[in-house]
Amino acid sequence: MKDHTFIDYANKLCLATTYEESFFTYNELTTQLGYKSLLYTYAPRSVLDNIPAITAPTVSVSESYNLEYLKQYSESHFEQTDYVVQSILQGNTSTLDWWEDCNNGQLNKAQKKILHIMQDDYRMSNGLTIPLPNGIKGVGVASLISGDKDRLFKKLKSETHSTLWTATKLFHNHVIANAYEYSTFIKPILSSLSKTEKQALKCLLDGLSVPQIAQAIFRSRGHTENLVRSIRTKIGGEDIEGKPRITKDQLIHYCGLMQIYNEL
Repeated sequence: MKDHTFIDYANKLCLATTYEESFFTYNELTTQLGYKSLLYTYAPRSVLDNIPAITAPTVSVSESYNLEYLKQYSESHFEQTDYVVQSILQGNTSTLDWWEDCNNGQLNKAQKKILHIMQDDYRMSNGLTIPLPNGIKGVGVASLISGDKDRLFKKLKSETHSTLWTATKLFHNHVIANAYEYSTFIKPILSSLSKTEKQALKCLLDGLSVPQIAQAIFRSRGHTENLVRSIRTKIGGEDIEGKPRITKDQLIHYCGLMQIYNEL
């Protein structure tokens, strides 16, 4: 890739004012590099810690990405055995080459099955995954899919990986750093909260006690306690006894990590 093309990409990314524009710009570059389709996922810390927030990881795909595979992946719960997921959760930060790792004996039988489904049923012959850790806030993942067979894919990877890695890091850092784009990952978490619950949550994050929150939102103390409990349930889920899985302190902790206050 010529230098001016990459500079043009960086300029477009800097000028993007929405997450959709940034993703389009990134996808445009990956296509120019020779990759068939793209999937980008961002998982907030609550998801990584198995706190069943009302949102799953945010997933963005290119128009060419096979949505039928994405549907099967979700319905079959492939994430429970996917070697890419397991590798990232174990702290890997290096680019993963699916079939190269498979041929090197790094995958078990169930993980190999997922790769064969991708290749045989959905024509995803080869692919790379770039882990994008975001400190304690969460983690992003970019997967680039190719229809090229092994020899051609190795050539593609050799010629483009350095540029691809840098471009992917730029995209990820850009959307995480810009509040108006990062909000894309947060809005689904808040979508189930009522207006009053959002007011109560904002007061809670401001450090107010329940009695102070009740006074601020013009509700009784008992009603306010129920609001806080409801928020804990909606964001953290319930245990087998129907109680919120996260405490008030944990709620504050996760909201802080995910910068939820900015969206209230």
